[in-house]
Amino acid sequence: MRAKTLRDKISALNEAERKGIKKGREEGRKEGIEEGRKEGIEKGIKEGIEKGEKNKAMEIAKSLINLGLDKEAISKSTGLDLGEIEKLMN
Repeated sequence: MRAKTLRDKISALNEAERKGIKKGREEGRKEGIEEGRKEGIEKGIKEGIEKGEKNKAMEIAKSLINLGLDKEAISKSTGLDLGEIEKLMN
């Protein structure tokens, strides 16, 4: 009788361990997904801001081109490289 009780307890412990591992994996997966989403949102915001700043610099460069400023002055004013300004001039 005692051996059966021990086997039952061991079986119950093994089952509890399996359930614990499964629950831990599920929670880890959820945390990983949430962290990935958070990082993705942050990256998207950063890229959006950078793109917006670049677009604004291009708009300003176009205006300065229309005012007749030379490309070196436009580059200094906007932070755009000379190649980008030359493309806008053509």
